[in-house]
Amino acid sequence: MQLKNVSVYAAAAIATVFMMSSSKTLAVPLTTTTLVTNLNRPVEVVAAPGDTDRLFIVEKRGVIRILDLNTNTLLPTPFLNISPTAPVAAHRRVVNISGGNDERGLLGMAFHPNYGTTNFFFFVYYIDDSGFPGDTVIARYKIGGNLNEADPNSELILRTINQPESNHNGGCVRFGSDGKLYISTGDGGGANDNHPPIGNSQNLQNLLGKILRLDIDIASPFIPADNPNIPDPNSAQPFALPEIWSFGLRNPWRFSFDRLTGDMWIGDVGQGSREEINHVPVSSVGGENYGWRCMEGNLCFISPSGAICTCGGGNLTDPVFDYASVTRCSVVGGFVYRGLEIPEENGNYFYSDFCTGEVWSFDPASPAATNVEHIDLTTTITAIGEGANGELYVCTGTSTTSSTLRRIVPTCNSPSDINADCSINLTDANILIDVLTDVDPGDPALENRCDVNDDGNIDGEDIEAWLNGI
Repeated sequence: MQLKNVSVYAAAAIATVFMMSSSKTLAVPLTTTTLVTNLNRPVEVVAAPGDTDRLFIVEKRGVIRILDLNTNTLLPTPFLNISPTAPVAAHRRVVNISGGNDERGLLGMAFHPNYGTTNFFFFVYYIDDSGFPGDTVIARYKIGGNLNEADPNSELILRTINQPESNHNGGCVRFGSDGKLYISTGDGGGANDNHPPIGNSQNLQNLLGKILRLDIDIASPFIPADNPNIPDPNSAQPFALPEIWSFGLRNPWRFSFDRLTGDMWIGDVGQGSREEINHVPVSSVGGENYGWRCMEGNLCFISPSGAICTCGGGNLTDPVFDYASVTRCSVVGGFVYRGLEIPEENGNYFYSDFCTGEVWSFDPASPAATNVEHIDLTTTITAIGEGANGELYVCTGTSTTSSTLRRIVPTCNSPSDINADCSINLTDANILIDVLTDVDPGDPALENRCDVNDDGNIDGEDIEAWLNGI
C-alpha cells in the first residue's frame, strides 16, 4: 500500500470534514435483505401490536401466512385461509383471481389496537366470490384456540360494497391513533371514473373513491359520532353517507399512519399522467376532497365534475407530492420511518412504485426538494409494510411460487463505510484523515479499508471515492 501527496489531500479532507460537521447528518445507503422467497402474490405485511416475533403476510389468493422472525421461517399452517378452495363454512370466500394483474383478492389486513390484551380481533378487506366482478367485503375475524391460527368461521361482516368493475379496489385497512378503523376504496374501476353522472369519487351517496371511518368498538352500523357531516350539493340528500371520512380519490391502494405523530399518508394511483401522495395531519376533522376526477395529481382532468370539483378549486386538498407516470405506473404508499436501524431516515416518508421496483423517501417538511431514490429492485413492488419495531419491509412479485418479502436495511458493504458499522459518517472521514496523515488507526483492517477506490494506493483519489459513496 502506497501513500502519496499526503499533506495536500489530508488538508482537503480536513476541510471537507469541517464543512460536513456543520451540515445535516449524511444519508445512509440502503438495500434490502430477502427473508422469504416462495410466496404467492403477497400484497401486504403487518405486525400485531407489540409483536416483534412475527410478521403476517397477506397473499392475494386469500391466505395469510405467519413469518417467524426468530427463525426466518414460514409456519406451515396459514393464519387464515379464506381462499376459493378453503373449507370455510361461511358463505363468502375470496374471489378466484385470474392472474398477476387481477386487482381483486384478499387485499388488506389490520389488527385491533388492543389485540392480545382485551381481544384477539383483526380485520380484512377482500373481494368476494359472489359473481363477477365480486363485492368488497370488510370483515372482522378472531383467533381460535391457537395464537397462530385464526378461526375462519368467526367472520363478522362490517360492510359489503358493490363493485361495478374488477379494478380500482383500494384495499387498505388501518387503525388511526384515535382507535378508529380507516378503509380505502377505489373509484369502481374502468377508466376516467366514467360512472354517471359525476364519477363515483365525487358522488357522496356511494362509498367508492373514499376513505371510510368506522368505530368497531360500538354497535352496528359502527358510525363514529365525530365523523364529518359532509354537505352534498350534488344530490337530493343534504349530507354524504355517514361512513365517509374523505373523498375524491381514484385508487388509494395503500395508506398509513405515522406512529409518532398520528398523521395520515395516502398513496393514490393516477390515471396515466400523475401519481400522488396526500398528507392528512392528525388534527384533521375529515371532509377533505382530494380532487379526482376534476384533477389528476396537480393537473386538470375532467373539470368540472359536479358542483364541488373544479380544477384548482380552493375547496380541494392538493397532494403534497406527485410525480409523472411516464416510466412508472402505480404509486405504492408506504410509511414514515420510525425504526432504529436507520436513524438518519427517522421521520422520512418511504414509498414505491409497482412498475419499477424503486423505493424513495422524502422529508415531509419539503417533499420535492428532498425526494431521493434509495433502492431499485427492478421488479414489481406490491406493498411496503411496517414491523412492530418500526422497521420497513417490502413485498415484491406477482408470481404464485417465487414472490418475496424483504426488509429494508442499511448497506453495510459500502466502501465508504470504513469502520463497517453500516453507517457513513464523520467517524469514517476521521479514520481516513488519520491514515492519510500517517496516524496509525490501531487496526490493519481499517487502514486497508481506507483504500476506498481499491487501486492499491491511499491518496486523494480515495477522498473523492469516499465522498462519492455518501
